[in-house]
Amino acid sequence: LHATPSAALLKALLLNGAASVRPGQYATADEIPSAWPNEVEGWGRATIGDTVGLGGDDRVWLKEHSGLLGGQAEEYALHVSAGEPLRVTLAWTDYPGAPGAAKALVNDLDLQVIAPGGAVLLGNADANLPDGCRSSGADRCNNAEVVELRAPYSGIYTVRVYGASVPEGPQPFALAARGTRILDMSLAAPALPPITGDGPAIALQWDAVPGATYYRVQVSPSRGFTSDVSAEVVTAPQLSTVLDPGTYYVRVGACSASGCGEYGVAQVVTVSVVPERAFLPEVWGP
Repeated sequence: LHATPSAALLKALLLNGAASVRPGQYATADEIPSAWPNEVEGWGRATIGDTVGLGGDDRVWLKEHSGLLGGQAEEYALHVSAGEPLRVTLAWTDYPGAPGAAKALVNDLDLQVIAPGGAVLLGNADANLPDGCRSSGADRCNNAEVVELRAPYSGIYTVRVYGASVPEGPQPFALAARGTRILDMSLAAPALPPITGDGPAIALQWDAVPGATYYRVQVSPSRGFTSDVSAEVVTAPQLSTVLDPGTYYVRVGACSASGCGEYGVAQVVTVSVVPERAFLPEVWGP
């Protein structure tokens, strides 16, 4: 849904979906360092499935920011589900460095992920960095930083980007996150009013959610939305649809280019009127 993604967002997305090639072509554990990323494989090899989040809804969250100055910070709250590793990647297109400079990096941003228990995880904390490239645990040489939790707990994680040193600012940046399920807490759950009428046509309408650019509407005969789920995407906070007789549960979630928020409370509707169907006569040729 990003019509014109920045180079930084594409880089963050690709690195976020990369997979380690350890142990390597000779299957020896010491061929590729255990530290990650490292100078042998970088962030690993690109994997399209993990990059775009195939295999389930809400697996990838994206964000672009217009820029930070030195000392400024931006935070995002994400609800992360347990099950698969959580990976968060920060990338930015740095300001051109001076020829012959001792360090190529000009603008230095820091990635921090604050876990539900309060633990602060730093970008590239396990990376194999050259001497002089780490200060107080933070990476001071790269314009891409990654935090990965192999077994995250379910809960609210805060993703924080800090302008550690931005002499040529503001510095735009991009973020990508991937996990079992990631929901953007900045998007409120739409409040769907009770559904009236016995069908077959039902009209749904809810208040617009600030920041939402589209909505997902799910309909299922299962209260837990575990079977026969139909889904529609609409840009306006309303939907009209026709259902066959039966009892259905309906819920709505708000989404933006970054990701989607929680579904709102489901409403139930019982359709007792059979929809009229028009049948065209079959025409036989000569």
